[in-house]
Amino acid sequence: MFRNLSESLEAEKNVKESYRTKLDDRSKQLEVSKLEFEKTIRSLENEKAVLTAAVEARDRKLDIFKELKHEVESLKQKLQEKEKECNKLVRHRSLSFDFIIF
Repeated sequence: MFRNLSESLEAEKNVKESYRTKLDDRSKQLEVSKLEFEKTIRSLENEKAVLTAAVEARDRKLDIFKELKHEVESLKQKLQEKEKECNKLVRHRSLSFDFIIF
């Protein structure tokens, strides 16, 4: 009877040790997975920061281009007004010279 009990206890110890080994192995695998996951998260956060900076830079450029476009349109309008004034002066002087010649 003690022999069976001793053998049973030994078998239970072996099973217990087997489970403990499996749990330790699984724990190590999970730790490795966790570290890889954290590394991936950091990498993605860095990539997000880079992309966010690129988008912000592009947006600033677009704002500058809008301002420049508005300024160019304003300068074109001023130039057209000056050209009209210049043409009026040329016509007026031309008429004045015509009057003097005749």
